[in-house]
Amino acid sequence: MSAFVWLTILTALRILVRNRMRAGLTMLGIVIGVGAVIAMVSIGEGAKRAVQAQIATMGTNVIVIFPGVTSASGVRGGQGSAVTLTVSDALDLKKRIPLLADTAWAKRDVMQIVYGNRNWNGTINGISPSYLTIRDWSYTSGGPFTQTDLESAARVALIGQTVVE
Repeated sequence: MSAFVWLTILTALRILVRNRMRAGLTMLGIVIGVGAVIAMVSIGEGAKRAVQAQIATMGTNVIVIFPGVTSASGVRGGQGSAVTLTVSDALDLKKRIPLLADTAWAKRDVMQIVYGNRNWNGTINGISPSYLTIRDWSYTSGGPFTQTDLESAARVALIGQTVVE
């Protein structure tokens, strides 16, 4: 290195030693600033991954269609309360749109569940067999129901972990 570079480095070190408090506070500010930026980027990435994971569980290539809402005496029934879509509508979509890999239907309701001397309100989902595949739902024991079960109105139930416990 040239003499000029060495002279500049020595001058900088002398000034840092002379102004220790200022140099220390400046370094502390830089460390805190860099740490804050790293923390914010990490939090942002974590939130991004959480949202992506949630979207992945819904199915990144899934379109959900809900029927309209009902209104009686000024009270809205909520999304999906109107009975405007049928099972044949779901099957018809698959026939009319060749790019659809599969279609499924679901009917959701809240009902009272009774087992022995215990009862509670729980969500009941009436679904087609393809719904499990489309939504990537898994099970820990037993197996999924089939189209034959559906057509024969077999008494089949998939019970969630909350109900099991």
